Amino acid sequence: MLLTGVVLCTPFSHAELQAKDPESITIWNDLASINPQSNQLTQKIKKRIAQPVEVAGFIIANEFNSGQLSEFLLARYPGGCIHVPLPPPNNMLHVTMAPGQTAAPLFGKRVIVHGKITQGGRVDSSYEMVADSVIEFPYSK
Repeated sequence: MLLTGVVLCTPFSHAELQAKDPESITIWNDLASINPQSNQLTQKIKKRIAQPVEVAGFIIANEFNSGQLSEFLLARYPGGCIHVPLPPPNNMLHVTMAPGQTAAPLFGKRVIVHGKITQGGRVDSSYEMVADSVIEFPYSK
């Protein structure tokens, strides 16, 4: 079932996110380093492909299964989920849950996705990710 509508994201600043999760910022910077038109992978990306990683971001829901997310886009920045047009493809991950897994619809919250990244083939995302789990980011002021 496809979801329609707009989901608002919590307005965290980029500086706050960097302070809370520098590893995700490094991963996103590596992913964003390719040209989305050519999809030429850098050595940094080649090292991350098919390796287990944790990436923090914001959910743009695509598909549900019994009220749980089975597929979504993960946006790098807060607010990336409500802007039209969408963020560049190298700032998005197309996430599908591993077989038998689903994720809670954590809209408006920063999440951490555990899984493996591969190069994607979708127009809206340069990368794919098969996720083992999605948890709410432990954010506190």
